[in-house]
Amino acid sequence: MIKSISRNVSHLLFGCIIIMVLCMLLFRHHFLWGTVLMGTRWVWAGFLFFLSLMVKDMPRKGIAFFCLLLLFAEWYWDVSQHYRLPDTTANTAPMNVKIMTYNLFFKNRRPDLSLRLIKKQMPDILALQELTPQWEELLSRELSTLYPYRYTRPLNNAYGIGIYSKYPIKNNEYVYNSKGRLLGQYIFLDIDGKGLFLGNVHLSSPAVALENPKCFYPLYKNNFKQRYSEYAQVNLWFRSRTTFPKIVVGDFNTMDIDPLYKTILEEWGDLYTAKGEGFGRNFPNSSTIGHPLTTLDYIFMQGKLRPISAKVIRKGKSDHFAIMGTIGL
Repeated sequence: MIKSISRNVSHLLFGCIIIMVLCMLLFRHHFLWGTVLMGTRWVWAGFLFFLSLMVKDMPRKGIAFFCLLLLFAEWYWDVSQHYRLPDTTANTAPMNVKIMTYNLFFKNRRPDLSLRLIKKQMPDILALQELTPQWEELLSRELSTLYPYRYTRPLNNAYGIGIYSKYPIKNNEYVYNSKGRLLGQYIFLDIDGKGLFLGNVHLSSPAVALENPKCFYPLYKNNFKQRYSEYAQVNLWFRSRTTFPKIVVGDFNTMDIDPLYKTILEEWGDLYTAKGEGFGRNFPNSSTIGHPLTTLDYIFMQGKLRPISAKVIRKGKSDHFAIMGTIGL
């Protein structure tokens, strides 16, 4: 009797694990299933490996091993996408340009520490999110000599935006999402005679879903659709610009285990994946947690550019750490 119950439980557990893995593989582009797959892939791989060793009957052993192979195939596809930087051939002696993307946090109570970080790193191009009128006043006063070219749109909320540059900005365009919220800005830079399109964006935050666990699923689903729509809007603008290299940076509010991240990598290269130091985690900056858990901010590139380096600057009192990158133009 006990052996029979144990066998039935074993069969049920085996079936549940196989069904779970197959569902995640089939729905890997789903906003939730896809995230779970990418975030827990190796946990399920461990379960399947254990099953393939422990199960004695050949049919179930074969099923477990087949699912394990599917997981590895899916992982290999992901890796090939992560490290694919489209058309990144720059000149043999490229001019290096330093770019920083930094979400300042509009409720930041220690702006002096973030300002000190910016002054120490001295990027050539500084792309900021959550720029408030108070932040703009401080930065204009402290950075006007360093950055003679700038376009900013500060707001008294989390979606103000701005770019500060050492190089001439020839054109600036602000863009709004389908709900009329400021989504970002596009500029064209003249970098010592070389042209560059640059976008600075801030996609919609899923914070409302995380703050309402009882309604998490529908709220997060709506947020995923909104972020996807916003990225599509940004990407469409850049697709029509074919004459110069392109870079888009900012707070994408998208983890690197999110299916949207995979979609972005179909056309853009992630500088941090190519040349980054460490794991690239930059959120949250919390003394309680101690270490950032995920990545929300990116430097994506497209065209004849050479990835040089990228790192997380673990300083300042924003809830995000800044991302600093160097690209050869």
